[in-house]
Amino acid sequence: RLQILVTPQGVCLEDSDAVALDIELPPTVTLDSVMMFTDGEPLSLTAKSSASKCTYLWSTDGSGDFTAANSATTLYKPSRKDEQNGVRLDLKVTSVTGVCGVRKQVVVLK
Repeated sequence: RLQILVTPQGVCLEDSDAVALDIELPPTVTLDSVMMFTDGEPLSLTAKSSASKCTYLWSTDGSGDFTAANSATTLYKPSRKDEQNGVRLDLKVTSVTGVCGVRKQVVVLK
């Protein structure tokens, strides 16, 4: 809450006004930054955000698939090429107002 008090000069009267400010901080996201594949097994991914209402978007530079690319919790099913070469997974978390966002990256080793 911000309150402004105007002190009069001369014949003016004293006045004040209050304004409520909502300051939105970017969410803090917790996520392992390096993981390893287990042959033939999907990779379980869980992001935890400090903000209560966020949208999530997982993406990859690999050729595997996410079971739920728009969820905090998903499985990544790697392709054979991903398992052989490793892959980068990216997560974008945005507050529901769309004002603040954060990106996290996971490197998955072969």
